[in-house]
Amino acid sequence: DQHAADERVRLESFERSLRSEEPPRFLGSHALEHPVRIPLSPEQWNALDRAGKAIARWNFGTQQTLRESGEVLVTNVPTLFGVPLLAGDLEETLEQIAQIPHALDHALPPAVRRSIVTRACHGAIKFG
Repeated sequence: DQHAADERVRLESFERSLRSEEPPRFLGSHALEHPVRIPLSPEQWNALDRAGKAIARWNFGTQQTLRESGEVLVTNVPTLFGVPLLAGDLEETLEQIAQIPHALDHALPPAVRRSIVTRACHGAIKFG
């Protein structure tokens, strides 16, 4: 149907924009007024060490000063279409990287994917 086709075209356009060298206009950063402590497993710490540049590219800001306690301090989160993601979305992203070491080479962070899927659907042609 036309809604599904339009949604697919919009989703693919968002994905291409997010994978380009230049960050898209709809991807921003939000500084948290109160940074959030997130406990990380050893596997998630390894993922953060391996994928730190990719994490920063997605506009997650972290301070690793709490490493001894097993926590990371999240100072910034990405915004998509002006809506900030949650600090906990970093934990989910690191879990994905821990399970699939090169996940961000091929896939979007889970919360980013959910956001663009929702936006593609809500903006698609509506009938009836």
